[in-house]
Amino acid sequence: MLTVEIKGEQDSPGKLELIGRSAFDNCRKLYSLKLPYSGKKNLATAVINEFAFCNCCSLEQVDIPNTFKKVSNGAFYNCPGLTRAIVDTKRTCLDKDAFDSICNVCKPSKGILKYFQS
Repeated sequence: MLTVEIKGEQDSPGKLELIGRSAFDNCRKLYSLKLPYSGKKNLATAVINEFAFCNCCSLEQVDIPNTFKKVSNGAFYNCPGLTRAIVDTKRTCLDKDAFDSICNVCKPSKGILKYFQS
């Protein structure tokens, strides 16, 4: 299994602007995802584009930090192994079908979307 830690540019390691469309599509060995977090009170700027993690059938957990302003439609489409997803919806906009294959992820509570499969 594979854990991917995504960092920003070399001269600015905490700054990530975009995870492109279908960037990790069909990455079947991807187990978990670590995205850069900024404790600063700056504006969220990063975007996860459409189908970025589509068909990542081994992906089990995702924490999307406050540095992301948007998770696009289908970003985590058809990730049947996904059992844990946390998103700060006060700062991160989720497109309607960002987690399309997970019907339970639809009602954020107190600004934090949490999904844990039991």
